[in-house]
Amino acid sequence: MYTLLWRSAGHAQDGKPLTIAELQSPQANSVFSTFQQQIALTTPTYLDLKQIWIRDPQKFQAIVMAYQSYVTLKKQPGFEQLAYIPFGVPETSPMVGFEWNTASEREALQKFAAFTTSASMQQLAKQQGFEPTDYLKQGRFPPLPSGKVLKAAQSLWKQRKDGGQTVYMELVVDTSGSMQQNNRLPAVQAALRFASQQINQGNQVGLVTFSDRPTRRLSLAPFNKLEQKRLFFAIDQLQPDGATALYDGLAIGLADLMEKQKTDPKGKFYLLLLTDGERTDGLNFTQIKDVIKYSGVRIYPIAYGEVNQQELEAIAAIREGSVYEGTPEKYKFYSRTCSKQISDPVSDLVTFLIQSF
Repeated sequence: MYTLLWRSAGHAQDGKPLTIAELQSPQANSVFSTFQQQIALTTPTYLDLKQIWIRDPQKFQAIVMAYQSYVTLKKQPGFEQLAYIPFGVPETSPMVGFEWNTASEREALQKFAAFTTSASMQQLAKQQGFEPTDYLKQGRFPPLPSGKVLKAAQSLWKQRKDGGQTVYMELVVDTSGSMQQNNRLPAVQAALRFASQQINQGNQVGLVTFSDRPTRRLSLAPFNKLEQKRLFFAIDQLQPDGATALYDGLAIGLADLMEKQKTDPKGKFYLLLLTDGERTDGLNFTQIKDVIKYSGVRIYPIAYGEVNQQELEAIAAIREGSVYEGTPEKYKFYSRTCSKQISDPVSDLVTFLIQSF
């Protein structure tokens, strides 16, 4: 994205860095808006997009990916003729240490560095597509931007990423009895409260919960300060109890989104399914899979604890989604602001997904 904005400001010729003032110019905004309108679909990472492409090689004409991903994808059936067009700054996968690393962490980094730079590992890296590149020397790529410019570019993306289309997102949350284990439901509540701060004004968010039966907690409506307070209140009322009527909850969320499609067929429709188990009551997968297929809604299951991974993947695959694991072991991201660690794994994952849409 930064390279696109840099080029739109005319710096491919002079090589100068992008400025915050240029980000606000009509030229940069016009190019960015045109780019967003041509995006077929959005996923949190290009690896998710790559998996969708593998399932259906006719799905896209092109996607953005790192060179090493291109090397491995080219070996897949149907991708033999794939061509790579350099764009942006190459990913060199540096190993980075920070001032807050402990002595044991620094020692581990040093040992891992020695391991990865050994002759055998370097040879393996080349086989996987990690090859030296002279892209930067050719002068076709932007100089490294300052943190302030990157932050401004991220803000522009956040404000304009929807491409003029309204995003409709249904949050479908498991409140069955098993969600009381390992503090799962409180973690989900904290995640939803934190993530709701990242929702663009005007987009619509709804909340549905399910245990023995589904409950519509918050209807889809344009998001604003009042709707945020209503969402906070609804989240705070959640209590774990009962069985897992997973597909009944999914059906209610889909029905609400599909109703919105009647008045806004050009909108973007997403459903986040947060669950810790497999269906034990109510509708089953066979009864609802065709509804999912023709709904026009992309579903992203977030799994907690022991779940039926195969079934969740089947749900996601129907509408080109992916399954995410909301466990600390899988998602332990950290953010540093003023030397303060401010991260929760579950909140990070949910916020990450909501920001992406």
